[in-house]
Amino acid sequence: MSSASSPPAHADSDRRCPSWLLNLPMRRSLSPMRRWLERCGIGPGETVADLGAGTGMLLPWILERVGDSGTVWMVDIDPRNLMAARMKLGGTVRFAERVRWLAHSAAALPEISTGSIDLAVSFGLLCCMVEKEKAVDELYRILKPGGRALVNFHCLDLPISERARALRMTWERWQRLRARAPWITEPGLSHGRWIHTECLRKPTGAPGPERMFRSSSRIHQE
Repeated sequence: MSSASSPPAHADSDRRCPSWLLNLPMRRSLSPMRRWLERCGIGPGETVADLGAGTGMLLPWILERVGDSGTVWMVDIDPRNLMAARMKLGGTVRFAERVRWLAHSAAALPEISTGSIDLAVSFGLLCCMVEKEKAVDELYRILKPGGRALVNFHCLDLPISERARALRMTWERWQRLRARAPWITEPGLSHGRWIHTECLRKPTGAPGPERMFRSSSRIHQE
């Protein structure tokens, strides 16, 4: 299954990273996502959403973990990145029904049903987004009760473009974003000075999306 929907207008203001940057070995070494995903929990038959999936650095490994009965949503605003991810699979028919491709901003994911995801991955995504609040709201919405979210971002104030610097994450900003929903923080992950990673769990008794996000919708409209 695939989606040909176009990114919403606000996605144009998000920062887009070139494919070569997303595949840097240094990026993999600074953020060992496979190890963190194992700690967060990933298993056969699960549905995983990789938000800001880039060129699919994690895709082959995730497919191996969820097995033939699992599903992976690959979400990225840049269709070129998703095409590069497709090429990593070698065009095999076996993966056709197991991977769903969505060229879209993570700030609005109507194609992904509420409460349908076991594990959502946000690897360096929030540092590139304008509407961080909407992205975190969607992350919470799509998870099943008891579902997990692995969130990773850097806090570096690098001498890069002014646009990228304006979008950067800080620990204080993350605290406000996380407080938008009643997340449960799983222990044992990195709380580093420059690279921050958390595994969050959606409570099993979490309120439904109608009640949870009615106030958030009003905030977005103001």
